[in-house]
Parts: sequence; C-alpha cells; structure tokens
Amino acid sequence: MKRAGPLSPALFALAFHEVTSKIKADLNIWYLDDGCIGGDPQTVLTNATMIRDSLFSSGLEINNYKCELLLINHIIDINKPKTSKLFQDQFLSLSIPDLTHWQLL
Repeated sequence: MKRAGPLSPALFALAFHEVTSKIKADLNIWYLDDGCIGGDPQTVLTNATMIRDSLFSSGLEINNYKCELLLINHIIDINKPKTSKLFQDQFLSLSIPDLTHWQLL
C-alpha cells in the first residue's frame, strides 16, 4: 500500500481549485475537499451536479453520506419537500438535518 506524501493535500487542493473556481453561488467556501455552497436551491443544485460530474471525469466521486442539505430559508416554505426531493434524486443518501441540530464550523 502506497502512503500519501506530505504534499498530497496541497496537490489535491490545486487540482480541485479548477473545479471550485467554476462555482457561481452566493456562498462558496472550501478547505481542501470540504466545501459549502449556498444560494437559491436551483443554483446550488446546478453547482453541486457540476462538481460531481467534474470529479467523476477525473476518477473521483462525492461521498453522499457526508453531504448535508440545509434549507435555511425554507422553514415555513411549502416548497421544502419539493426542494429536498430534487437534491435527493441527484445525491442519494444526502442528509437533511433539522435546523436545530447543525452548525457550520
């Protein structure tokens, strides 16, 4: 088994920067492979699928079990179930936590 060298995270970040620089969203924050995209649901979904497709073409994939969808402005919105389904159709195993149980560090 090969061990990753000390430059592996930096090299990954440089390669991944090309993908993240294409994101067009109100919120676009990344640290290595952990990111947060925010904005209207359609923009976020478009960007998330672009990231997924770009990574897939490089032999990488998103771990849907580690992904969360936070519907902050949809607390009372009747479209919340529709928005949730749109994301869950594209990203199986996506978690949608209750707003009282999350925090962005």
